[in-house]
Amino acid sequence: MSVIPPDGTGLAYGIVRNRQDAMDAVSTAVVRAMNRFYAPKGPTDEFQMRQGTSFKSWMDTIVHNTAINMLRVGS
Repeated sequence: MSVIPPDGTGLAYGIVRNRQDAMDAVSTAVVRAMNRFYAPKGPTDEFQMRQGTSFKSWMDTIVHNTAINMLRVGS
């Protein structure tokens, strides 16, 4: 049995049930988060991640959604 590191891979692994796919989901999620962290939605908003939001919760949501999308696509 291999150990899944506590960096979001465990969350993704619980969804996709494949270690490599879980690592791919986390990598894709990190890129998405970086692209969206500073993504103005309007003239008054500077960050898509709202102030007071837990970064870990925000990242976990992105990892979760990325892993679900990977299952839908069949990747």
